[in-house]
Amino acid sequence: MLASVALSALSMALQPTPKAAGLRTETTLRGGTTPEVFLLGRSATGGTMVCPPMSHGKAGKTPNAYLTYVIELAGIPGHQLDGLSLNGEAVEILADDPHPDYGQRIGGEYEDRAWIRYYDGTQTEADPMLVATYPAPYVRPWSADMVGAGICYAVLTFRYDRKVWSGWPQCRFVLSSVPVYDPRLDSSVGGDGPQRWGDTSTYAPSNNAAVLAYNVKRGIVLPGGEVWGGNIPEADLPLVAWMAEMDLADQLVDDGDDGTEPQYRAGVEVRADDEPFSVIEEVLKGCNGQVSETGGVWTLRLGAPRLPVLFFEDHHIIADEAEEFRPFPPIDQIFNAISATYPDPEQNWESTESELITNADWEAEDGDRRLTASLSLPVVPYPMQVVRVTNALITDHRR
Repeated sequence: MLASVALSALSMALQPTPKAAGLRTETTLRGGTTPEVFLLGRSATGGTMVCPPMSHGKAGKTPNAYLTYVIELAGIPGHQLDGLSLNGEAVEILADDPHPDYGQRIGGEYEDRAWIRYYDGTQTEADPMLVATYPAPYVRPWSADMVGAGICYAVLTFRYDRKVWSGWPQCRFVLSSVPVYDPRLDSSVGGDGPQRWGDTSTYAPSNNAAVLAYNVKRGIVLPGGEVWGGNIPEADLPLVAWMAEMDLADQLVDDGDDGTEPQYRAGVEVRADDEPFSVIEEVLKGCNGQVSETGGVWTLRLGAPRLPVLFFEDHHIIADEAEEFRPFPPIDQIFNAISATYPDPEQNWESTESELITNADWEAEDGDRRLTASLSLPVVPYPMQVVRVTNALITDHRR
């Protein structure tokens, strides 16, 4: 307990982590050994090629003028396609007048040069264009049983034009969260709504950090029936406590642009081989949160510490081993300025450095030196939330 008391929230957030800020799948991967992925909260991914690029057709005198990508984006159904980038720039997917074979048109300079079809994992038939265009005796024929059931994937078609394409098109996709369970929307447990635990057809996407952490604790069912997550029973996650934090995360705050936004949101690409608690730690890092376990019961706190609910004194503690406690940390653990890297949707979800938060009084207290903490918030693609979180962390650290 003393160790946890000695470490500030900032110190814990600065602990080494294997995740980098920004996208995890920055470019479209190839090969059949990459683990399945899904998204908790809204985020972006490059996806994984289902097969090598294929070509067909003729445009004028150009043979094989049409290039086809088939890219898997998530291994759990229900994600919705929210956006697309080509060659590092966000593009508009046009809803009207789709191509009869290639799907929705992509606007701007890619008009009549790029199209997309998206499947959310609920499909029951193979893509008709792939079946019709790439039958046997193609080297890799596309057959009617290649449905991709339960898989979210996109089929992109590109028409050759040397003025538009200088190489292989680079793709990046923005997806909504996998549908998750929100007990506040379940009238059978004291909420208000149609959601029911275990019936995934009633779930809905969410960016709420507390809702996402709750679902990881309860467990997320992967295709085939395996459970990724804690698989913790409902009784060990008291809904009164968790629902209060979910409401806190949804509380509207200033968005820095004369509007409001939910206080604590998150978005992360999860791989099936990730350790679930490490994902929770990243989510909580982005909302000044802590999860604790007492007697097998898990509770959550987001934001600043609340008023105390319990007081204890030295004689209440049984100590049968020697303990050491240093109330003043060494200089390399003292900070008076802070910045963070985060994935910025306005910069094509690339890792971006936040504004440096400084304080002249703190620097004077530390001998007129600037001691900067550099934090990574890979699951917070919301600039103003990054400012709120880093400001709260450095203020708590100085306190």
